[in-house]
Amino acid sequence: MSLSSSRFLRPILTLAAAVWVSAASARNPEPKVSIRSTGSGEVEPLRYQYKEGTTSKQTVRMATTMTIAAEGLDALPEMPFPLLIITVESTVEKVGDDGIVRVVGKVTDADAESVSGVPDEVIETAKKSIPTLEGLEWTLEQDTRGFIKEAKLSRPSGLSDDVKQMVDELEAQLTASIMPLPDEPVGIGAEWDVTYEVEAEGGTTEQHTLRYEYTGRDGTVVKLGIVHTSKGTAPPFSLPGLPDDVKVEPKEAESESKGTGSEDLALPAATTRDMLSEAVHHYEVPTPEGTKRFTVTYKAEEKVTLD
Repeated sequence: MSLSSSRFLRPILTLAAAVWVSAASARNPEPKVSIRSTGSGEVEPLRYQYKEGTTSKQTVRMATTMTIAAEGLDALPEMPFPLLIITVESTVEKVGDDGIVRVVGKVTDADAESVSGVPDEVIETAKKSIPTLEGLEWTLEQDTRGFIKEAKLSRPSGLSDDVKQMVDELEAQLTASIMPLPDEPVGIGAEWDVTYEVEAEGGTTEQHTLRYEYTGRDGTVVKLGIVHTSKGTAPPFSLPGLPDDVKVEPKEAESESKGTGSEDLALPAATTRDMLSEAVHHYEVPTPEGTKRFTVTYKAEEKVTLD
């Protein structure tokens, strides 16, 4: 299988971007937060406590593999992708009298590192594409519970074609890289769900659910258990070697991420994450023997750390 086309890298770029720019769309209705348990012991409202001028920097590292399996055939060997490393800096620009906070974010560094088993052409594509994310900026206005009131994204000049389309899609999905907080007072052991829809490519809709468990606190840092699931339609995909007139039809897609993390309620986008993710995309393709289904499975290890 030839991997010279950057189409194989594009889903990985989108997965990486979703780590530091959450998928909840600012143009869709705001996420719904529902309490499953208020926890035990002393309870209090959780709120973000930003002050003007405070800054945080976080680095996202994502290691991803891809596997393709088709009906009646053995799955192809698991294929690794380059390690993606993206650094984001966020600053509180203004805290309004009404409690609305303006946060500006910027990608200050973006790179791809080789890992064992990655074809040279994929590494070359990643090293050309990923750095063009540097300079990508966004402005978010949010309340003390983390709900977005307004979001704007500014593109740097010189975006590669591989990244440009991803950024176009992200503009409709821009929100803060923080979690919406429950309205009710909560204590250790509390659980709440955040549900939302996002507009995906081709006008389809993705359904997302984030479940948070409040496991501990150290000052302004809230410690969390996290499960993120989604369902929707698979993005476009091209199988190498198919004639141009044979079209692959995207079908259903689902994903799940599990792990731990933390949020510093006093710092903008001060998020840590240690997550294992799996996304399964289903497709159909016409063949002389009839329509066949195949799946593309991405597995990722995501680590977000504060610098």
